[in-house]
Amino acid sequence: MERSKEAILLEHAEIEEKNYNWAKVAELYEQAAKVLIEKKMLMDAADLYYKFGDICLRAVVASETKEDFLNWKEQAVKAFHKAESLFNQLNDKLLSMECKAKAFNALSYCTSSIEKGKAASKESIKICLDLNKIYSYSNDNNNLIKSSLLILSSIINLMAVCKEPSEFNYYMQMSRNLIKKTWTILKESDNIDFRATLLYAERLIVTWNRYTELTYGDKKEEEIRKKLLLRCKETLELVKNCDDFFILGRVYLAVGMHYCMFGTIFADERYERLDLVEKGFDLLEKALIFCRASRNNIDLISGIYLLGYFAGVFGRFEYYQKRIFRDVH
Repeated sequence: MERSKEAILLEHAEIEEKNYNWAKVAELYEQAAKVLIEKKMLMDAADLYYKFGDICLRAVVASETKEDFLNWKEQAVKAFHKAESLFNQLNDKLLSMECKAKAFNALSYCTSSIEKGKAASKESIKICLDLNKIYSYSNDNNNLIKSSLLILSSIINLMAVCKEPSEFNYYMQMSRNLIKKTWTILKESDNIDFRATLLYAERLIVTWNRYTELTYGDKKEEEIRKKLLLRCKETLELVKNCDDFFILGRVYLAVGMHYCMFGTIFADERYERLDLVEKGFDLLEKALIFCRASRNNIDLISGIYLLGYFAGVFGRFEYYQKRIFRDVH
């Protein structure tokens, strides 16, 4: 039988995706989606525009210029709105709401003002909270996790630009309650992508809190960090057989940072502190390898920064010099 045009395009996209060529994958997805629209295959087209939006977000993190970053963000917003419209035509209210929330989430990073960005993040959170109620009532844990992760992503965007302490603290508490619930649900799932995304999100939430509160000697905060430490160790075990470099880069970055941070703030014994720090440095070094391989430039830059930061904290200045020479290009 003659193969369809969209099947050929998607086959090529799958090959490019394995090589982490996100911009090329996005181009092929868009072409295939347009073919499906022409053929009036609306359900397949809606699904593909949804995936196209997600791939555009991968192209965002692979961007090397401001122009590319903004372009791929805008492409993601358009793709999610197109998927939203198609799911609306198909009377799939929940997927339409999810696409709308994803569009607002992506929009929060490419608006012309902080206030517009905050408004977009809040709208995404509002939609996903409504979805969470529906998914909780129907015991749809898979979609409940997806919408919860999207809420956390929007909260992270929002907390970066909060000016009022009361607003910051409100979203901090919301995120921590949501993280706790989502980890509980994840115990029944073996989805490593969900687990890696949640761990990465919690690492960012912890970072925001670290920059706004003094945590030395805070026993409540120490217990929160200890729980995260256990999740880090569990996730490291689960990714041993993972062959997705994007996931591995994110996991190693999140765990490496938390090991070093926990060792800095809460480790009482010198041996424990040094053990955590050595493991943290090793994981951050590995994160750079996987971030480069998967073209994740945002996390790559974060990893380079963190290695330099912790080298300074722990007085590893010879290491710091070598790091600079290696990364100067």
